[in-house]
Amino acid sequence: MLNSQLSSDGCLRATCKADADCAADELCFPGPVVAQVDALNPLFAPTCEPNGTRCDCTSKTVDTGAEAYCAARATVFAGFGCLNRPSIRDDCAKLAAWIGGAEALMASLTLEPTVATAAQACITRNSEYHQQNCP
Repeated sequence: MLNSQLSSDGCLRATCKADADCAADELCFPGPVVAQVDALNPLFAPTCEPNGTRCDCTSKTVDTGAEAYCAARATVFAGFGCLNRPSIRDDCAKLAAWIGGAEALMASLTLEPTVATAAQACITRNSEYHQQNCP
């Protein structure tokens, strides 16, 4: 999935701050900005510990240090939208933390303009929702 730091073969994609940090056919993609996740949804910087016959995995969120990562240019330009989780969007404190984390991450990145605009639209949409629905 584009909105996961894991590649299709289950390996971690490289983190980045700009397109120059990625391979020639890749772009720096701010996945944590366009996909709201909690620590129990191991999409960004997953950490897994063995637990009997299974693994228990957690990950970072946009407000706890999740980073942008390199993804195939064709996949990024195939289109992406904002993925909102009700567990975050409907909790004013969690949503405020997500917005702050997303803004901080975007401020640290130098992205292809189309990608930057689409990611910023996710923050704007969530900021407007927060302003209208949170005290």
